[in-house]
Amino acid sequence: MRLVTRIAELIQRYLHKHTKVKIGKDIYQNVLGGSIGIVLCVLIFLLFTREIPQSNMNVLLLIIGSLISSFTTVVQYHFGSSKGSADKDKLLRKDDIPQKDVPEVV
Repeated sequence: MRLVTRIAELIQRYLHKHTKVKIGKDIYQNVLGGSIGIVLCVLIFLLFTREIPQSNMNVLLLIIGSLISSFTTVVQYHFGSSKGSADKDKLLRKDDIPQKDVPEVV
């Protein structure tokens, strides 16, 4: 976890120094989602290329199943309606939208 946090901090410093991009929690979500995908690919690669002792096979399969579930959640967020809903909420929270343009719910 420290490595992921350190990488995100370095990216944030670089972007702050060289661009005027405001970095929010999106960068951390993307780094975490990418990390889950990379670890999953590495474990599946090791499963097919290395001989795993039978006593460790169940543990490895349990870890891979958990990572597949986490990766599925990441993909559903980024390609499902949750990401669009979060972007819409962020847009509505901006102060530059006049309140008179927002319809009232009765």
